[in-house]
Amino acid sequence: MWIDLDYKEPVDEPSFEGCKELEDHALECYYQEGDKWIHVRRPPLSEVLNQVRDKLGLEPWFVVDSGAGYHLHFKLSYEVDSNTLKKLETWIVDKLEGDPQAKDLARILRLPGSVNPRVGRLVQVVYWGSQEVDPEALIQRVESERLEAPRVKPKPIEKLRKLSDSEILRIVDLLKDAYKPGYRQFLVLYLSGWLAKARFHQYLQ
Repeated sequence: MWIDLDYKEPVDEPSFEGCKELEDHALECYYQEGDKWIHVRRPPLSEVLNQVRDKLGLEPWFVVDSGAGYHLHFKLSYEVDSNTLKKLETWIVDKLEGDPQAKDLARILRLPGSVNPRVGRLVQVVYWGSQEVDPEALIQRVESERLEAPRVKPKPIEKLRKLSDSEILRIVDLLKDAYKPGYRQFLVLYLSGWLAKARFHQYLQ
């Protein structure tokens, strides 16, 4: 099993450019992604390991410094089918609030020895453990937690609004001068989207 923990958020402008290496693999970086600035504030590795032990009761087999975040890998004591692995992946990602895209079974994480081009840092193993995970015991725990979880009441269905005939005619009158070749499609798409977002009945059937 694996999980990708990243600690990034968009910011208006950087306090500095590049990365600052801190104690116990903690890290602070600013890098540009398109026209946005991204801020990375990665906690010390010991803090992350304690969080994993508290929330999962597990120990990673090894941890990779992905250049900006941490990749945690857990060794199963025997092979499981893809459905079981998917269930376990979803569980650890949800528990640790990891990158939800990384629980895809086809996901390929950065390899140690490569370089993360966003921050120009080497990807490397920073921790080795020794615990193997018993899949059957873990699945039983996941199922038990699922059954014990409180049920969330569904939100009440929002009442849809309706346009009257007079309102429709008013809209047509307002837009008739702009409804011309070359603009009609954009106008209709924009208006339909706006009315659907405003929860009008005619556009949500």
